[in-house]
Amino acid sequence: MRFGLHCAGDRVVAATFARGVLRDHRTAPVISGDPLTSAVTLLTGLPKADSRRMDAPAVASFTFEVSEILRPDVTTPVHLIRVSPRTGQGSFDPFTLPWLAATGAAGPRILHVPGGHNARGQEIVSLDVAGLASLPTVSRTAPRFVVTAVGSLLNPAHELRVGSELQRQFPGANIEYSHQFHHTSFAVRERTAFLNLALRERAESIVTALSVAARGAYPAARLFVATNCGGSIPLTRLAATPIDALASLHATQAMGAAAVAGTTSGTLTFEVGGERRWCELANGIPSVVPALHSSTFGKLATPASNVRLGAGNVASAATDVSPHDSTAPEGVTFAAAGAARMPRVDWLMTLLQSRNEAEMLRSKEAAEARLHARLVSTGVPPEHVRTVESLVTATSYGNPEVIALRIRAIADEDRPIAREGVPA
Repeated sequence: MRFGLHCAGDRVVAATFARGVLRDHRTAPVISGDPLTSAVTLLTGLPKADSRRMDAPAVASFTFEVSEILRPDVTTPVHLIRVSPRTGQGSFDPFTLPWLAATGAAGPRILHVPGGHNARGQEIVSLDVAGLASLPTVSRTAPRFVVTAVGSLLNPAHELRVGSELQRQFPGANIEYSHQFHHTSFAVRERTAFLNLALRERAESIVTALSVAARGAYPAARLFVATNCGGSIPLTRLAATPIDALASLHATQAMGAAAVAGTTSGTLTFEVGGERRWCELANGIPSVVPALHSSTFGKLATPASNVRLGAGNVASAATDVSPHDSTAPEGVTFAAAGAARMPRVDWLMTLLQSRNEAEMLRSKEAAEARLHARLVSTGVPPEHVRTVESLVTATSYGNPEVIALRIRAIADEDRPIAREGVPA
């Protein structure tokens, strides 16, 4: 049995998926405006409710949908360290985020440091960490830094060296490196790293609270969190990359609507709060775009589902999923059901150097093997893991030896994925 738990604004909903079907859901009202507290309360009471159901199978996993309670911390100052061959203040556009300005919080402080690499990973300008001495006044209590270097996707040496120097000057500093987020745009990587850092404190509290409650209720259950692309990853990874769950709600609702409609491929149209949406399903999850386009946060370097506004036939009503609580809004019900039904999905996106086709194929196969091993480590049998996307593209005409690798693998322990020529 798998539970999906959605933390909404006014209630927390837990849906159950067992023996191939969605069974029911339970709700708990939000207490004192804190959905996380209500989620803990609901989790704590689940074993008692299940004890009354003699036919209930063992609980294998929980998948949490937490995008509505992920909030960035804008009170602690952040310093942006920009490593570039051109260090003048006019070398980059100013750092602007509409959502940050709307909060009234001060924008991040920016320091330019000489350094950087070219598209082949070769050093353009030697890194001058002495420039870090000119940092504006920095809080000595857990200061926060975002380090972004030109060319760091292929060679992150300058970002890491700056980070080491910052740790030496400010022990215990929180540092986010933009090379961890795959995008060719310096600004997109920097914006993503900044927001990820701002989300981390809240994400850590969510992971701690949900882990303690779930472990107390069901010690053997595996814990996951819904992501922007319509899949799930281990809950512990939320603390490191909360950006991957920031906009997971639409994808999770689409997964719930698909479960209600009993479909895994083709065009899906569903309704949430009177608004019709649609997406293309493939391999049981919505189609994806390589970067999240958010009206609130701007363009971010995280894969996201391509759920759009649309019209057409709508998936079955929420009461088909939840006969015990027909008052629950469809969006809340779909989200809980989608979380319960969500498969494991993992990505690998990177740049690498390859001198010939044989070397490229070896690198791709090795990367796929690492991604499969990561999914198996979450408890999914190896035979249920499959690569559903594996792309190799050139980065530019001037650098034929540098390629971009993008791999997506999926695993579903309840519904084995069909192999070529073999039905699921």
